[in-house]
This record gives sequence, structure tokens and C-alpha cells, in this order.
Amino acid sequence: MKTLVQIFFKCFLVFFMMFCCIALLSEQSRIEIRNDFYMMLLGNRNIDEQIVSVQAQTLEPKPYRIYLYNTHQSEEYIDGMTIKEVTNIFAQMLRSEGFEVVFETADFLEQLHLLNKQYNQLYTISRVYLQEALIYHGPFDLIVDVHRDSTSRSVSVIEQDGVEYARLMFVVGEKSANAAGVRQLSQTYTDKMNQAFPGIMREPFSRQSQYNQDVSDNMLLLEVGSDQNTSSEALRSLRILVDVLKREGYSYGGF
Repeated sequence: MKTLVQIFFKCFLVFFMMFCCIALLSEQSRIEIRNDFYMMLLGNRNIDEQIVSVQAQTLEPKPYRIYLYNTHQSEEYIDGMTIKEVTNIFAQMLRSEGFEVVFETADFLEQLHLLNKQYNQLYTISRVYLQEALIYHGPFDLIVDVHRDSTSRSVSVIEQDGVEYARLMFVVGEKSANAAGVRQLSQTYTDKMNQAFPGIMREPFSRQSQYNQDVSDNMLLLEVGSDQNTSSEALRSLRILVDVLKREGYSYGGF
């Protein structure tokens, strides 16, 4: 029994001395010792390759996350389809390309009536849902309030190879604290879209409003055609936007 105790004490002393010696080594030396130990266990396989392989499996890119909503859900195209219905299809297009999309389906007009507010106060309603979405579903890489403009067909349509498309436009709320960032983001997206399809985008338009753009600087107000466009023309243009987002924005780097 005494012999076993002596052997145990000697082994403990050896390991303690080894631990002290390793602790005095530099970080690089400790890494080399660790790698040599792993190589002894794994054979001749390169330990660095093993580590890189594990990192490659764990650092997969996360999906690009988008929040879509319509402050003015009842805006209609010439064929009667609403901007909310068109945006729902837009959301499906994005999801089919791998984007993670949260689309707001709550009835803003119903909330407006319940609160006894006027139509021009809809931004106060959409603001509540935007803030809730950020709390319960965020963060988002991009937030888009999708609208339908009111302008002449000569301004809102573009033709290519006999096919007509609704022209798109971003609106910047100059009274927002984030106006500079939203303006830059709007211009960047406009330029990328026009590179893909010359003339599909009208230049960003600034107005002395907020449009809830103070909530986040990565949000856009997008006008998709006008009341003189058909929903089909609007969806053709949104398809181009999906393709550009997939090519240019499907990463944390974005544009």
C-alpha cells in the first residue's frame, strides 16, 4: 500500500512540474505542443487542416433578413390589386431565393378605425408594428416600407423588348435623424438597379417628412409604379429588385 502511495505521489509531482513548465512557455510554444499532441492522436493528418475544416462548418453565412410592410396597405393598381397583395408576392419571391423575410400582415386600417385616427396618421400605426417587429423578430439587414405612387403613366412605365415595367423610386424623409444614411442607401440601391436595368429607377425623391425613418438607418421607402400601372408591371420590376439583391446584397456586406 505504501508503495502505491509513493508511486501516485511521484506521478502527481511529475505532472505538476510539467504543468508549471508549460505555463512558463510562450503562447506560440503552447500551441505547438498542443498541435503535436493532436497529431500524435490523429496520426499524420495536418491539425491545421482539421481546425480550418471545423471553422468552415461553423461559420456558414447567415441569411439576409428583410422586414416588409405597407403603411398605405389599400393603395391599388389599375387592375384593382393592392400594394399589400403585391408585396406579399414580393416576399414570396425573396424567400424562394433564400432570403429570410418577415412580412407585416396586420390590418393597419382596422387599427386606424379602432383608434379613431385619420388616414394621414397611418404612419403612427405602422410605426408601432415596425418597432414591435424589431423587438420580436429583429435585427434586420433591410427594412422596406412598400408603396404605390400616384403619377402619370408616362413617368411610371418603362418598356424593354415589348414588355412594360413599372418604374421604381425611393423616398427620403429629410426630417428624419437618419436622413443622410437613408439618402445614401437609396442612392446606392438606385444606381445598382439602373446598372442592371437602365431607367428602371427614378432618382430618389426627398420630402420634408420622417416616414418613420428615424427608427433605423437601414430602411427604405419604395414606390413601386403608380396608380396607372398594372400589378403585373409592378411585379416584373420587383423581380428585377430580387435579382439585384441576390447578386449584390445576399451577405452582411450588402451593397
